Amino acid sequence: MRFMWIILVISFNAFSGTEAFLSPSQQKLFIEEGMKSEKDVFYVKFTGVKSAWNEKVFKVKKTARSSELAIFSFDYKLELSSGIQERTYQLVTEEGKALVNGSMVKRVKLWNPEFGRDGIEFIFDTDLTKSSQDLKLEEAGKKKPFVPEII
Repeated sequence: MRFMWIILVISFNAFSGTEAFLSPSQQKLFIEEGMKSEKDVFYVKFTGVKSAWNEKVFKVKKTARSSELAIFSFDYKLELSSGIQERTYQLVTEEGKALVNGSMVKRVKLWNPEFGRDGIEFIFDTDLTKSSQDLKLEEAGKKKPFVPEII
């Protein structure tokens, strides 16, 4: 019994680093918790989205939106004629759960300039999550962080 408990704990932790999501049109979104970073730091990458931000790694902070939902955002500086102002861009928002194949799974929305009005909805995908554990977004985000230009 003890052996099964150890296997269960190890297998659970093996898939806790990166969460992967799919959109209905097979776009992919990855969210990885920063293990070597400060608290509430995550790394986000999305692929298959027509955007200048596609395939880039974002270093974001996670903040509570409600008791069950969170927002993944980054800070940026906006240069105006009145001076430089600090702003926050909400890149990903948790949107609750959706029923998929008889199971309730996490649902998120991606907000980028090209889809800023409606966002793109993604649903958690177990198989993609299992195959995405070696992405190492944190390493990529520290080596070459992407700083988007926001107008």
